[in-house]
Amino acid sequence: MTGHRQIGIVGARALPEAQRAQVNEVVRYLIDRGSRIHTGGALGADQYALEAVIDSGSYDRAVVFSAWSLVSGFPRAVQSSIHQFISYGGTVEWGFVSPQASARGAVIAGLLSRNIRLVSAST
Repeated sequence: MTGHRQIGIVGARALPEAQRAQVNEVVRYLIDRGSRIHTGGALGADQYALEAVIDSGSYDRAVVFSAWSLVSGFPRAVQSSIHQFISYGGTVEWGFVSPQASARGAVIAGLLSRNIRLVSAST
């Protein structure tokens, strides 16, 4: 690796807890080789990737791409990690969906926009 790659880590929201260590190992491997981690902050693989970034103290080596306009839009199980990531200088690329959005179409559009931004930023 060149040391400047932007790697998107996304996956199943229902990823078993048993896979947490494997995601952590992959994220640390990439960070140790100079890559930046991009993730969406969802449950499962995204959450495990964010936790690996936090555990390694590599806040400046990651970006969370959010569909939401506020932390309260993230799943409750992820919100404390998002708060910690931000408090230590981690970057969140905020989306446009209000956490109170009730229109299914608006939420889907926000999630799709988040995915497009994440993929476009990853090389």
